[in-house]
Amino acid sequence: MPPGTSSTRWVGGKVHARSAYLDGGTIGLDGGRSGTVAVTGTLNASSAQCGGKINVRGRRVEVGPRALVAARGKRGGGTIRIGGDPHGKGPGRNADTVVLAPEARILADATVTGDGGSIVVYGKRTAVIDGTLTARGGPRGGDGGFIKTSAAGSIEVAADTLVDVSAPAGKDVTVTTADGTPPYGGPIRIPFLNPSR
Repeated sequence: MPPGTSSTRWVGGKVHARSAYLDGGTIGLDGGRSGTVAVTGTLNASSAQCGGKINVRGRRVEVGPRALVAARGKRGGGTIRIGGDPHGKGPGRNADTVVLAPEARILADATVTGDGGSIVVYGKRTAVIDGTLTARGGPRGGDGGFIKTSAAGSIEVAADTLVDVSAPAGKDVTVTTADGTPPYGGPIRIPFLNPSR
């Protein structure tokens, strides 16, 4: 929908929610039952402590090319929900359709110490996933975070999508299918080099 359409909420430029004390604050965008939320700029709930919380909801949610949604923290990553909660279960509204465009960046990293944060991208009917999603553990200590992309209907993940829950100074990552069972007859473990182990 073009700018100016009444049921579309366009978010360009930069939106920051920062705190020097406890966490990165909270950013919430909701287009309502029939509206579209299109993020084309920056939503930043990053902090010198733990990353904050970002919720983007609506009937349709779009994160555009080169858009940045960040809840990073020096002592731990934050929480990002785009379109809904895990499995569509939670207190917030669930989007029918979620689209992450190429070069979109969704970041919930611990930048110094602490665990990576949590990212969920959910669409009731459709989820189209591209760009970069990271919930990395801190380089000085901490485990990788949690990233879940899903849809009750169809999901399309671009071949060049980057998903990173690495932990240079933390635990290995285990990859499972959507229902939590190991794929291909056994778990895929991705070890990360850590000279101290």
